[in-house]
Amino acid sequence: MEKEFTSIKKYISEERFGKAEMICKRSIKKYPNQNEFNYLMAIIFHSQKKFNLSLKYTNKFLKVEPNQKDALLTKVYNEMALQDNNSALKTLFFLEKIYRYNQDLNTLIAKNYEIKGDLFKAEHYYKLNIKLSPGKENLLKLHNFYKKHHQYTKTLNLLENNKIVEQNSEINHEISKIYFILRNFENSLKYLLRAKRLDEDNPIILKDIGFLYSVLGNEDKSLIFYKKSIEKKSDYGFVHFQLSRIVPKINEKKLQELIFTHQNKKIKDENYIFLGLAISTYLDNKKQFQKSLFYLKKSNTIIRQDFINNENWKFENETKIFENVKTFFDLCETNYSFNTKIPIFILGLPRSGTTLIEQIISSHTDVYSLGEIPYLQTALFENIGNFNKIKTHNTNKEIISFSKVQKIQKDYFKEISINSDFFTDKTPINYMYIGFISKIFPNAKIILCNRNKFDNLLSMYQTIFSDKNYKFSYKFSDLLKYHKLYVDLIKFWKNRKINFYEMIYEDLIINPKTNIKKLINYLGIKEQDDCFSFFKNKRPVLTASFNQVRKPIYQTSVQKWKNYEEFF
Repeated sequence: MEKEFTSIKKYISEERFGKAEMICKRSIKKYPNQNEFNYLMAIIFHSQKKFNLSLKYTNKFLKVEPNQKDALLTKVYNEMALQDNNSALKTLFFLEKIYRYNQDLNTLIAKNYEIKGDLFKAEHYYKLNIKLSPGKENLLKLHNFYKKHHQYTKTLNLLENNKIVEQNSEINHEISKIYFILRNFENSLKYLLRAKRLDEDNPIILKDIGFLYSVLGNEDKSLIFYKKSIEKKSDYGFVHFQLSRIVPKINEKKLQELIFTHQNKKIKDENYIFLGLAISTYLDNKKQFQKSLFYLKKSNTIIRQDFINNENWKFENETKIFENVKTFFDLCETNYSFNTKIPIFILGLPRSGTTLIEQIISSHTDVYSLGEIPYLQTALFENIGNFNKIKTHNTNKEIISFSKVQKIQKDYFKEISINSDFFTDKTPINYMYIGFISKIFPNAKIILCNRNKFDNLLSMYQTIFSDKNYKFSYKFSDLLKYHKLYVDLIKFWKNRKINFYEMIYEDLIINPKTNIKKLINYLGIKEQDDCFSFFKNKRPVLTASFNQVRKPIYQTSVQKWKNYEEFF
């Protein structure tokens, strides 16, 4: 019997679950009174994500030993994996009676209430842990809960008013991240610099300071902190990538060192991906386009295989979204705006010039820049449904009524607290909703940015997007298919007589003064010199174009795709 126990545990540790299962089944028949084999079988099935079977053998074990803590916890994890949170809570409360004031149990109870949507009870159990032990770990659990549910005021009160903030770098770093989300960059930088003083050699903190200075337009300070970061972590891919975007020139010796580092990395993680993109950028600058493309394709292939495919995404999802948008637009009733503010929607495919247009417009004293904000898509999804998941049959029951349109408008404006009458919403994906915008915000200004097809798609292929709307952009054949869907949708909006201003990127680059004048005239605001010297605008920029829009207009990005003509 001891021999079987040893063999099974050995095979479990080696993740040879088929072998472990075979021996365990045989042992259960051979030693029917040895309950331990039932628990080992439960572990084997749980490790293979066969949660129903794992739960079956856990319950067998618990019939004999009903109070055994590890088995009860295994039961909880199985019930959670099967999304049976009510049963998981029942098991946890049974455990709580035996093991009172247990912080791990409180955390699990909180998680189950959170999944059920009972945020009040979830918060209670996270707070209970802080009472039991007011240390960093429990503080961060409650912080992460608040952050996940966008309760930013609560998490700032929690962290800023805790004594631990004076001596803990991680807490200061987390506060900085919240202020960054809230676009309070002054406070974000303040806490980041305090985090650095408490942990001088942390490459992540140094990287974040460098990134924040980039957002604020201070390239010199950004370079200083990026360089300090890679002094501490020489293979920090993200930092190398950001450096390549600010200063795309590199001497041959340093480039070969980067290539050597990239070739010798065993783990194909984010560092590997960003290193590849940095090398691609440097090679592009040296006009070694074939080599540049080699590293670019390598990085994108890994993103697609290891990250996008793991999310069960298929291109058909995108086609379905476009179909649903058209179907539900025709059911959307027109509204009259209750709000006197005039949103300026700047939209189009990513990398089509949307950031440049916003930089020009927001240089005007009457216009407030909000950058990329998710409010419109969020309001549409909450009131209509996710266009990826809506079923279009029985559409008569899904008419978007006048009251629903008003609700979408109210949900959008409640997120915006500004004094200016004009503000920009530069969220590229909103091109998907041009028709909805015209009905929901009848006084809005809509600017569609278009760019040479291949220049646009190449630029997208060279970009890593934090936005999950662009999962198709890491495979060029998918980009081409997506562009067809995009062109077809724009034709749909034009056929429906939707009014919007179309800005052609190449026209703006070749003749900026004339096109900026036309743009200002469309918006109905007075001409100002600042709009023509937009590159002096020091507003924070959070998009991939943060360094480009702070320079005078240049033409090197026009027809860039021809350097990669063989690829196309």
